[in-house]
Amino acid sequence: MQANYSQRSFDFSIHDGLATAPSTLNHVQDGDPELRNREIIVDPIRLADREDISNSYSADLINNGRIRKPFRYNGQLYTTTSTISGMYTGSIRKAEAYRLVLPTLFEGRITEFRTKIDRDNGNSARSDPNGFYHGISITYQSQQYVLAGPPLTFLPNLPTT
Repeated sequence: MQANYSQRSFDFSIHDGLATAPSTLNHVQDGDPELRNREIIVDPIRLADREDISNSYSADLINNGRIRKPFRYNGQLYTTTSTISGMYTGSIRKAEAYRLVLPTLFEGRITEFRTKIDRDNGNSARSDPNGFYHGISITYQSQQYVLAGPPLTFLPNLPTT
C-alpha cells in the first residue's frame, strides 16, 4: 500500500533560527516501503517556475556544502535535489526533496558530499536506501543542517482526464 499525502495550504516563509523538530523518519527502518516511496500531492503553483519548491533546487550546490533557500512542508524545511519537467514551459511534473535536520537531531552518520562520493565513485551513495544525499552536511544562512532521507516526491495536484 502506497501512502498518498496531500496538502491544502502552504507557507512560503522561512523563519530564521527555527529548529526542525526531531523525527523518527531520519532513516529507513526494516525496508518499510511507505518510508521509501513517499509521494506528496501539492498545489501545482509550488512546482511552477520561480516558486518555492522549484526555486529550492540545490543539487548543483550541495557538493560545495551549500543550498538555495529551502521550502517548508508540514513545518519542516526541505531542499529540492531533482526535478522532472512537464510538457509546458516552466512546469515541473515531479520534484524530489530532502528534509533539513539540525546536526544535533540527526540520527546517523554525518558526512561531507565529497567523502560520501569519492570513496567509491558514488556507488554507495546511489545504493543508500535513504537516498543519495542522506547524511550530507550543508549550510544555509550560516546554519548547519544535515540532509535527511529518504526523500519526499512532490507531485502536482492535477485534474485527471
